[in-house]
Amino acid sequence: MKKQKKQLIALCILLLICIVAWVSLTKWNKSQEQKKQEEEEASKVMVTDISTEDVKAFSYQYNNETLSFVKEDDTWYYEADKSIALDQDAVETLVTTAAQFTADQEIRDYEDLSEYGLETPSNTITLTTGDGTTTLLIGNKNDMLSQYYVKTDQSDSIYLAGSAVYTTYQKGIADLTAAESTTEIAE
Repeated sequence: MKKQKKQLIALCILLLICIVAWVSLTKWNKSQEQKKQEEEEASKVMVTDISTEDVKAFSYQYNNETLSFVKEDDTWYYEADKSIALDQDAVETLVTTAAQFTADQEIRDYEDLSEYGLETPSNTITLTTGDGTTTLLIGNKNDMLSQYYVKTDQSDSIYLAGSAVYTTYQKGIADLTAAESTTEIAE
């Protein structure tokens, strides 16, 4: 009986040690994940840092056409036809992507913009605020990294950024139209 009691106490201590080790390991893993995320965020390069509320107009290219939008009384309108009801959240996403744009890498030493597709960019995104205009040029895709070359008119650097900078702006007016307006167009 005394031997069983000792074995039970030993098992309880061993179980307690295992629980403490598991909790400690879980906390350590979480702290390592958080540290890794913080390092990744710190390594990102801020390309544009414009308050979305300050953007009064913007434009981008889609299918060889420039789509221009203006903001009046906190509502976005398609400049060519203000009667089209736009999905305001979708338009805000477009504005935010360009206004708060980060890149993964900055290239400072380069010789020719055409090597990066920036001499004749695949897309040009323009943001207009009360302070002026900022233009983002979207160049070639780096297939090895699945990233795009980007340059602003306010920097001499070229940036490597995720594919969102390209794919976000693959939307025509029909893609940005509010749901109720879409059914009216279909009729």
